[in-house]
Amino acid sequence: MKKKLIYPLTCLALLTGCTDNEAPHGIPADERPSIVLNLSNEAKTADGSTANITYPELGEDGTIIGTQHAQTVYLYIFEGSGNGAECVSWEEVPWEEHFMELQDSLPIHTAQMRYKLQYEGFQPNTTYTLMGVGLSDGAETVYGFPDALQTGTSLGEAIASLASGQTCDGIRASEIYVGTVEYKTNQYDTRIELFRRVAGVMGYFKNVPSNIDGKHVTNLHISLYTEQNTKMPLVEREQSPTFRDFIDSPTTDEDGKVLVSIPLGTDDFGATKVVSGGSYVLPAAAPADASFYTLCIEAVDVDGTILKFWRAKLPEGDELDQGETGGGTGIIDTESAFRFPIVANHFYALGRPADEDGDGPIDLEGAGQDIVITIDPMWREEVDLDIKE
Repeated sequence: MKKKLIYPLTCLALLTGCTDNEAPHGIPADERPSIVLNLSNEAKTADGSTANITYPELGEDGTIIGTQHAQTVYLYIFEGSGNGAECVSWEEVPWEEHFMELQDSLPIHTAQMRYKLQYEGFQPNTTYTLMGVGLSDGAETVYGFPDALQTGTSLGEAIASLASGQTCDGIRASEIYVGTVEYKTNQYDTRIELFRRVAGVMGYFKNVPSNIDGKHVTNLHISLYTEQNTKMPLVEREQSPTFRDFIDSPTTDEDGKVLVSIPLGTDDFGATKVVSGGSYVLPAAAPADASFYTLCIEAVDVDGTILKFWRAKLPEGDELDQGETGGGTGIIDTESAFRFPIVANHFYALGRPADEDGDGPIDLEGAGQDIVITIDPMWREEVDLDIKE
């Protein structure tokens, strides 16, 4: 498989420990389980200003270094295991307060924090499922946390849903990390790994056409084939061989297909001018209709009319390509590489920042109709991550 990992991995980790072999009901405060959080990765804007997806930087040692920006962390306690486990309590982990006191700023790379659970209802020799949810700045409003999960909610019903009054602008700018682990009260410790439950899309372009058929190009879009979803499962569902890790919940927003909108000024055209933008997007199924393409780059005029488009295509041999007969319909699909799912924690890159020779951004003048994208399937930071071929 030819794949270049271009964005590092992001995770929160929670380590839970108990000071007694059996935690009784009404456990004393100094004997409650404690947690260590371990987190990474930051980003830059959806249209130049509204989101915060940033391309990772290349460190001096040649490794990719990412940054993180989770600001709020909640821990949900479910009694039982599996999809039927029921939420019995939740509490906020003082992530921001801890680091502001420790270093007067939130960490931008992997960091750890220990936190003692406040829940007093743990029963002896009972299995619980702990769910950690990390949210970027503003994401708790966009998705209605912490009340998104209520007492009595089952683990299988745990979803993030666009809150009332919120729009896709919030989705484009918000990031959620989630992880679960089974915890038994006679265990000494356990660990929760939290990974992104959203995907990331970003593009770098040069030689953007200023006029097409006599009409001025005002914006460059990266668009999904259909209206983006407004809900997603918090616990990962089946991803292969059948992709079920999404919730079909299309937005009613007028611009619901547009993931990234890059406004173009008079100085944004030409061979040396690079424009870029990125956003987050919730998981979505691949298009079933052979006339659709998962992602397209669109040059539009002031009225939003698409003047020209370029199709995004998977690299040859990419694991997301189901192949000519992989859709399960029995119909030959010779363009299967254009139809792929949007998978949680994958980073879909159209080009990259310019290097010292100016290479990296996609040249739209010479790109033809099809653009090969690079997908990092492990967008979860490990302090550093070598570029792989």
